[in-house]
Amino acid sequence: MRKVASTAGWTGFAGLAWIAGQGLEARAFTRAAQLMNAQVEADFNAIGETGHLPHAEPVLPLSGPLANSKPKIMVKCLLAGCGITFLGAGGLAFMALAGSESYSSTRLVFEAAVSGFIATLLGGWFLGALLWIVFGARENAKRSANVAVQHYRDYWQERQRASLALAQGVHSEVVRQDLWDWRIVDDFDSVDLPAMGL
Repeated sequence: MRKVASTAGWTGFAGLAWIAGQGLEARAFTRAAQLMNAQVEADFNAIGETGHLPHAEPVLPLSGPLANSKPKIMVKCLLAGCGITFLGAGGLAFMALAGSESYSSTRLVFEAAVSGFIATLLGGWFLGALLWIVFGARENAKRSANVAVQHYRDYWQERQRASLALAQGVHSEVVRQDLWDWRIVDDFDSVDLPAMGL
């Protein structure tokens, strides 16, 4: 019965972690999409009012890597978990044994190191897994936001072409509508993804 309760507890924990991760991903994507849409709307309104695009700073990054390597993050989390466990357990063992006069300094360090090593084998991976849940969720959120960031980078290139087109006399309504079509709409199921450039 205890084993069933333990399994149910871990299953519930994993479920909550997954739900929290999904929420972070959705929030990150929505935030990036809102920033992009706000700029698209500002550009659309500016062309309608003045016939040209205003000077504007990018609201999302135009350069830099879009995602980190998941295996690399996982290895870092596991190493960090093992390192923290080793140092923590070894330090506690050292302090516990330091008061005993029967231990020489060499044996004291050896016993502390062995205690840290055993604790690392038993629980270092678990702490690493917890770190992975946190930092892995953050990375997944970043990857979700990067879908919008990549779309924004394509939009920014189109915006530069639109500015040139307006300067060359292309009808402002044509340019205006082309830019408006780059908005990330709210109902994602209705979006023709290839047309958005995603």
